[in-house]
Amino acid sequence: GTNGLLEEKRQNTFINIAVKRAKNLTLLTSANEFDSEVIYKLKADGILFEENNLYAPSHDIFEDWGLIKYINSLRIDNPKIDDFYKALSNEPAIRRGFRLWVESKIEESESWIYNFVIETINNGSIENHWKDEVLIAIIKSDLCGKFFTEHKDELLEDDLRLLKKIIHLLKISGKDFNQSPNNKGWDVVIKFLFENIEVLTEMNTLILRFLYDWENILYSGKITNTDTPKYVGKIVYKILYTFDEGVDWMNAGESSSLTDKGIKLLY
Repeated sequence: GTNGLLEEKRQNTFINIAVKRAKNLTLLTSANEFDSEVIYKLKADGILFEENNLYAPSHDIFEDWGLIKYINSLRIDNPKIDDFYKALSNEPAIRRGFRLWVESKIEESESWIYNFVIETINNGSIENHWKDEVLIAIIKSDLCGKFFTEHKDELLEDDLRLLKKIIHLLKISGKDFNQSPNNKGWDVVIKFLFENIEVLTEMNTLILRFLYDWENILYSGKITNTDTPKYVGKIVYKILYTFDEGVDWMNAGESSSLTDKGIKLLY
């Protein structure tokens, strides 16, 4: 009925304002092209904030909702993956909306989202920043274990490029405000490192740095998997053991501090 149409108009108007503001990279945006009555009601309901006849979503939660809806409509309108990514613009808020959209689909256990992520990662014509967004979304989710099991070979080939990228993304995007790991991806990656440590010697320095980042969980985080500390101890022991044998995989300046840290972490 009429109420349904009005509600749809309200939603679409709000989404359009959120997207316009995101694309213009401004705090507030004009709303002259929209129905003034709808704008007035959105403001009266506290969903839009207004200052000098310029508008913005009144809360981040509303903005995120609008951007997720927008990304979802782009996906529906562009079933071919290449067309979908061409339709996306690259502003920070749109990228955040995209990441939230992927995360929401993973949380809702949408059956197609895993294949969508894999297709994105494997598609040579899609820009790398979108690949990073889908990769971090899947690594931080319950699908991380599945991804690592199914892509073991890829993770261990091509000079370990994909594995190194995942470790980098976890270090920059997988922590809380205390710099402590805040998702299951760390557990999956650490288990994978433990199981394949013999073939990862060229990454020893990187692995140690990654584990010292994980160590913050002991002081300010919450251990979600009791096996992970055991794996960490065994990896550090193995790496330091090869280091003691004089394997030259660290520059001298850094090696002593990493060794000291490793011994502290073990004991």
